[in-house]
Amino acid sequence: MATFDPLPPDPYAAPPAKKSSNLKIILIVLGILGVMGVVCCGGLIGGGFWAANFAMNMMGEAIRPLVANDQTVLEKIGDVQSISGSLMETGTYQQQSGQQNVIVFDIQGSKGSGKLIAKLKSDPGRIENADDFSDAVEWIKLRIGDEEFPIDIQKSGMIAPNVEVGS
Repeated sequence: MATFDPLPPDPYAAPPAKKSSNLKIILIVLGILGVMGVVCCGGLIGGGFWAANFAMNMMGEAIRPLVANDQTVLEKIGDVQSISGSLMETGTYQQQSGQQNVIVFDIQGSKGSGKLIAKLKSDPGRIENADDFSDAVEWIKLRIGDEEFPIDIQKSGMIAPNVEVGS
């Protein structure tokens, strides 16, 4: 039997509480924070990779005058069309050889392509002329397949003495 309530419901009374879970709110907040974290970290990593790649490509263009007229480069590669840094190959080369301050570049020419491996001086001092990168380079070698050829570094039209290239 139903009970009869003679008083009508109070119109100013608070509505019954909705059943919501605090866990649901926490999960939504954590999800939003997680997405924001991925976006921010991804942007930082991507920006860092882009900056490193940009700097290596600038160095590639800076060493172009040092190798463009080398007899070996002209014979094997031809006229240099592009030199670009290879971040992954640089890391691999440094790990395998145990040498630091070494950068690997991809070189493309009218006759072929190869790799330039440049060893930078550990303390080149201040480079006075940004167009003359030779003061910062200890040695450069050209790798085509399994063969390596030492490159005479050009400096202001003069050929630097041939330096023994370490393996």
